[in-house]
Amino acid sequence: MGGTTCIRVLSKQELALLKHEFSLSSRQIEIARLLSQGMSDRQIAEQLGISFGTVRAHMSRLFVKCHANNRLQLLAHVYGRLHTP
Repeated sequence: MGGTTCIRVLSKQELALLKHEFSLSSRQIEIARLLSQGMSDRQIAEQLGISFGTVRAHMSRLFVKCHANNRLQLLAHVYGRLHTP
């Protein structure tokens, strides 16, 4: 799977809000941050020093918690949620 086009990198404040809004673990937040930078699952695994399978497991949980079916939908949903009054 190739890299995702970067929409916009999440700020520290947005990541904190995300953690609270979606009840995400610290690792899931870190993966969401790297995902927002356009990294592929393999790049995320290398960056964090974890296996590709572990990244995929975290991504699956992120999809469920954020009600998304894919990476783009996940980021769109997250950005929409963060910027809805």
